[in-house]
Amino acid sequence: MLIRNKAIISLYFLFTIVISTQLLLAATVNTLSAKAHQVGTNLTVLATASEAEAFQAARIQILIHLAHQHGGYTGATGGPFEIMVEDNIVYDHTGPAAGWGWHKIGIATSSKRGNTLCTDIASALLFSKTVNRTQIRSRILVRTLNPSWKVTATARTTCVLSYGRHPIPPIPEPSANDNAAAHSDRLSSAREQFAKITNYYCYYGGGDISRLAQYNAVILHAPEMSAHNVRKLDRLGVITLGYLSIGEASELIRGNGKGPGGYASWYFDKQQVGKPDENGNWHSYYANCNDPAWRSRCVRHASLLLRKDGYSGLFLDCVNTYELYPRTHDRAGTIKLIGELRKKFPNAVIVLNQGFKILPQVAPRIDGVMLESFTLGWRAMPNGQKSYCLRSASTLNWSLELIRDHIAPVLRRYPMKLLALDYALPNQRKQIQMAANRAATLGCLEAVAPIQLNRVYTLSVVGHPEEKWMHRVK
Repeated sequence: MLIRNKAIISLYFLFTIVISTQLLLAATVNTLSAKAHQVGTNLTVLATASEAEAFQAARIQILIHLAHQHGGYTGATGGPFEIMVEDNIVYDHTGPAAGWGWHKIGIATSSKRGNTLCTDIASALLFSKTVNRTQIRSRILVRTLNPSWKVTATARTTCVLSYGRHPIPPIPEPSANDNAAAHSDRLSSAREQFAKITNYYCYYGGGDISRLAQYNAVILHAPEMSAHNVRKLDRLGVITLGYLSIGEASELIRGNGKGPGGYASWYFDKQQVGKPDENGNWHSYYANCNDPAWRSRCVRHASLLLRKDGYSGLFLDCVNTYELYPRTHDRAGTIKLIGELRKKFPNAVIVLNQGFKILPQVAPRIDGVMLESFTLGWRAMPNGQKSYCLRSASTLNWSLELIRDHIAPVLRRYPMKLLALDYALPNQRKQIQMAANRAATLGCLEAVAPIQLNRVYTLSVVGHPEEKWMHRVK
């Protein structure tokens, strides 16, 4: 009996040691600390974990409370919080206090340095919530969550931000020694190579070069993707397209001061006279392509992407702004800008996101056009997660008719690549295969990504044409 009791006691102590060790290791892995400070026009948040691997399998959220603001999300300890950064997307809280109601207002950038995650958030996104203030005090909560959305670690910090102290620098003209000559040989054949691509991807992150190298062409976002990595992909034979918004400006600048409110002349002021028109979803500002100063600025942006950063081409976004201003000359200006880009950069690949109504006019000057959320889209759920789903029957029928009646006649005269971008999770194999089959049926190259465009999928899915996608769905 004594021996049995000793054995039980020994097992008990051994079990206690094992459990204590596991708890200690879990506490060590999940320990966080946070710091925040202003760097130029950005709020920089540094989250440091006890081990470098702590961020790999975790979902990172940065919740921000702005002093003197009322309301916000109270579902996290220490709330309310008005701003959240998750997967490099910046959100503003618009729902009930305890509810998960967020809408996108911009994009943050992040990089990992050892066991520290560095996230930069444009202070303009935070000051858009304030009125007539030059400083705001922010209270910040950083937390990690597991795949089941359970909080595993938290850290808190504060920061005082000053607005207007660091003006946005002007876009410099490319210098004579910006490596343009070294890139020109590869650029000269980019359009011919793009015409032969069999796959592509769209990624707005800053790494995953080995996975991106598996694609013939990639659409990337600067400055998230460094010029070094762009040139590395270029050397690997990948066609790289740099993101360029031609219908919206990400910030307000004075420029020539001839526009609404004393800002640059290219801003519209139809929403409120004397104030630049704003896209409330992204806190960007609609720009008039018929303004020569705006077109000149876009050409300079393009020059930096192509000659300084080493991109093979341009991905033109926000092309459809002219639809919001039908009684202006913005549509004609958009067509003119695309023509100026082609004339200035004759060897660069140019791909449009949408812009179908001006396709007959610009088709001779471009190399491709994208249909976003072609077959698969997403919707926000009450718990904050994204639900990926098949597009509605009416939307599928609209895109079918668009290709059949409007795009196909243009392609017969001016061959170009038709790109389809769909959103899904990598384990939704059935839906992804269906989207790939529909894209193959309608003559599109298919790419599937998360809505944040922050991961590179390697799905190895091959689309097969199906007769049913040639007809309207019910």
